[in-house]
Amino acid sequence: MKLKYFLRSLLFLLLAVIITLAVAFYETKTSSAFTLLSAVCDGTFVSAVVLLAWGLFSFIINRGAFDSLAFAFTKIFSRFKKQDSSSDDYYNYLQEKKSRHKHDLSFLIPVSTGLLSRLVSIFTLCSL
Repeated sequence: MKLKYFLRSLLFLLLAVIITLAVAFYETKTSSAFTLLSAVCDGTFVSAVVLLAWGLFSFIINRGAFDSLAFAFTKIFSRFKKQDSSSDDYYNYLQEKKSRHKHDLSFLIPVSTGLLSRLVSIFTLCSL
């Protein structure tokens, strides 16, 4: 289990580095006014925003904010199937989902990586 979280953390860290390098490369190629440090600062800020938004949406989805929308789509698509295996009402759907779903803290991985990226952005901004 810890290996899974470690690999996920490395994946998000790699994603942050890729976003940072992509933004820095884009800024240095499109404008000569940017220095390398300012391009890295902007890249780490963009990666921080992306990863913090990812973590926030993961938290919102895990807490059930879009359950009614998911229930509506399952009801619509179950009409096209021959076997109707979906729940009859929304309450039963929530109870089935609650029994299958466990609340984990996986949203903290992109949030912590985003905060780390934001700290790097602040430190590079202070050294400009």
